[in-house]
Amino acid sequence: MGKSKKPKPTFSASFPGLVDLVVKDGIVRYLIKEEGKLKIESNHRNASGKTLVQPPDLSAIPFSLPEASEVTQFMVENDHELYWDIYEKLKTVSQLPSEDHYHLVTVYVFFTYIQEGFDYFPILWFFGLPERGKSRILKAVIHLSYRGYYTETLNEAHIFRFSDLFKGTLGLDVFDLIKRTKAKGSHDLLLGRFEKGMVVPRVTNFEKGSFQDTQYYKISGPTVFATNVEIPADDPLRSRCLQITMPEARGKYPNNNTVEALAEFKARLIAFRARHLEKTFPEVEKPVAGRLGDITHPLVCSATLLPIEATEGLMALITDLENERQDNQADTAAWRIVKGLYDLRDEVKNGRLSVAGLKDAVNMVKYEEDGYAPLSIQLIGRELNALGIKRRKSMGIKRIIWNRRLMDKLWDRYGIPEQEYP
Repeated sequence: MGKSKKPKPTFSASFPGLVDLVVKDGIVRYLIKEEGKLKIESNHRNASGKTLVQPPDLSAIPFSLPEASEVTQFMVENDHELYWDIYEKLKTVSQLPSEDHYHLVTVYVFFTYIQEGFDYFPILWFFGLPERGKSRILKAVIHLSYRGYYTETLNEAHIFRFSDLFKGTLGLDVFDLIKRTKAKGSHDLLLGRFEKGMVVPRVTNFEKGSFQDTQYYKISGPTVFATNVEIPADDPLRSRCLQITMPEARGKYPNNNTVEALAEFKARLIAFRARHLEKTFPEVEKPVAGRLGDITHPLVCSATLLPIEATEGLMALITDLENERQDNQADTAAWRIVKGLYDLRDEVKNGRLSVAGLKDAVNMVKYEEDGYAPLSIQLIGRELNALGIKRRKSMGIKRIIWNRRLMDKLWDRYGIPEQEYP
């Protein structure tokens, strides 16, 4: 009988139990955690034993790798000590609006190393005028983060291949992000990065025919932006972001945000990942309702591993963001309509409310005095549809079908009645 052929190795940078890629003797190796112990391997066979994988060459990896020995020496380090070292380091890179913002950014760095345990990946967004330190802090965060890759390109093939192969942290430094992503066809990639399990299809070979011409790429993962142009309020990407507006703070900063300057921190953070890989997190409630609660929940969970000041700073900032969100909603047509529905709740007869009466309520003199334009009946109708509120026409008059359960949810979402008129 002939000898059975050994399975041909394939390249892989991601599988269960992999802490990260490291370098040993000048060659890329796997740093793996099994049964609580670390081991370094030049290749790895999956649980079934059928697939043999090996690390990609160093030239094919777009982020820096530490020496294996540098990581293992930090395995006994205290998480809190590491947190404060990175917190203080970031304070020397750029000026942020408040101390709480430094806690947000520092917690975000730690979150990227334990991302597998969460369903959402909030986007960190540095926004502001030129020369406010956006690029400096972006580079520092990316060079510290798990498999951080800093780039100014928005080529869609480049982005989805990095996301699928490395599952790392993507850092984009772009003047006008939305305009560029739509021009490059990569807007859907950025939208999909914030939620676990999101995939995008791309036709790779038309000649192969149905079911073989398309490949599906996993694109989710942590993302950090720096932009000069604000993301429009109606763009769905904005609700996935935690915005940090950079203050005016020109000054002389040392070159302390480079890969080389942060190399030791990177090794220490990979050791942090090894300590917590595949651990379960304490049950923590979402800090607030809605999308903001979804995207901040992973950060609040991550903060439970860190000093109590991390949680306190993060929660204070989330409260401010929620208040700001409700303030911004007060400028919208939807808020005015929901507030009008609340004001007219005693006018409901037989489960119906006149649309014309609602129009009068949302166009009252008070709004005109504050500079708000009147809302047309057509616009009110479109907003009611978007809010999920049904209407029926009877005897030539359009009336709203009153659903108290829906109304309660809308009033809660828009901060009514607690919030006053704008």
